Parts: sequence; structure tokens; C-alpha cells
Amino acid sequence: MHIQDSIIQAYLQDIPIEDAIDFSKLKGFKKPVSTRKEVVEELNRQLHQIVQQFPVFNASLWKQIFDSKELENIIIFPVVGSYPRENRVFLYENSTVIQIDLLFIADYTPIVSQMCYILKNYITLEVSKLLLKKKEPVPQNFLETLDRMVFVGGLANFLAWNEDCNNYVFGKDTYDKKKEEVFGLLYQAKELKDSQLQKQILSFLDTCSFWENFPAAAGMFFFDDIYREKGRDGIIEYIQKGSKNFVRHIFEE
Repeated sequence: MHIQDSIIQAYLQDIPIEDAIDFSKLKGFKKPVSTRKEVVEELNRQLHQIVQQFPVFNASLWKQIFDSKELENIIIFPVVGSYPRENRVFLYENSTVIQIDLLFIADYTPIVSQMCYILKNYITLEVSKLLLKKKEPVPQNFLETLDRMVFVGGLANFLAWNEDCNNYVFGKDTYDKKKEEVFGLLYQAKELKDSQLQKQILSFLDTCSFWENFPAAAGMFFFDDIYREKGRDGIIEYIQKGSKNFVRHIFEE
């Protein structure tokens, strides 16, 4: 995994961003304000450290699940001026590119440490999803798609939630209502037979927020339960089984 930050360097040096070597990777462009160089420079510096030290969240567990060689064809692509302004993941030649608009990140919060958390969370999440999907077969129907979404989205979010899963607090009463909601929706989806409604659900899940994404949220809670009950061995056991019939296994546990 490496960084291509020519757009950031152009922005910091007052060079036209259109002249940056990686400009063609942008889906769209709108000239950014020139008054936020300080925060962009700091976030780019932090990003280099994150990539150099990766994995930065749940490092020992992450290394037990993945091989560092799997990171070789992943490019971290920090930008400013993306239009529409967004973070996105796309294929470019033989690599997977994870685009991160640093001004988009900076607009979430005025606190740099929180911006850095967002960077770590997003990179860990997207890299984990990418590598997990490569291990799983392409789903052929709605239930297989649901299995994969719960498995991949759940485990990736579990790994990316924060620095150390030993300190997660999902077992506290404050999460009981949310658990009841997302597992209830997952059960209803599992039982659904109407193909049109199935398509509508998948379309909604493409663009919804995390807590609305009940497969990912339910999967994250499930992996947290497994970790608290069985530790790493429990996580690895489910990873070895893969996503096949994963939703059914959840309701049988």
C-alpha cells in the first residue's frame, strides 16, 4: 500500500491542480479554496504515518486475518477539490484506489485528532472490506448477498471501529435497543420472498448511513459478541467458514 499525493502537493505549492500527474484519476473537479493549506498539510502528514504504520486499529488481530502482501496493489489517493466532494474506492489499471478528500475529512470536525481518527477508521474499513470481498465468492441471489454484506461489513466495521476491540463497549445496555433493531431488520430481510422489495433494500443499503445499514451493524455486533465469548479463536473460526449461510448461523448461535 502506498500513497499518491501529487494533487495535495500541487495544492500546497500553488501549482494548478489540473497539472498534477494524478489529476486524471478524479471523477470531477472544483477548485478548492486556497486558505486551508495548514490543515491539508497536517492531514497529509498524518496520512503518510498511517500508511507507514498500517494496520493502525486492532493491529495484532488484523495481521492474524490478513497477509501484508495483500496490500501491495492498494493506492491511497489523498485529494482536494473532488466534485462531487467524496471519498470513494475505484479500480485504476491493476490497482485499487482509495480516494480521500482531505477537506471533506476536515469539515467533519475542527479537532485534528478527530480528523485523524476518521482517516484511520476509513482506511481500515475500506481496506478490510476490499480484502474480505476477495476471499468470498460473488453472491448469486439475495440471501447470498445478505450473507456477504453481514459478514464483510460486520467484520470490517468491527476491525475499524477503534484502536483496540478489547475496549469496545457494545456489551453495555446503551446498545441494547440498537441491537434489537438491527437484528430484527436482518431477520425480516432473511425471511423476505418479494424480489422487488429485495431489490429496494439492496438499493437503499448502497447509500444509507452506517446505523441504517442493518447488515453491517448486526454483523459488527455479532463479531463483538463472538470476540467477548471466544476471543480471537472465535473470530478466526468464523472467518475460516466464510460468508456461506452466515445469517443463518447468527440466528442459530
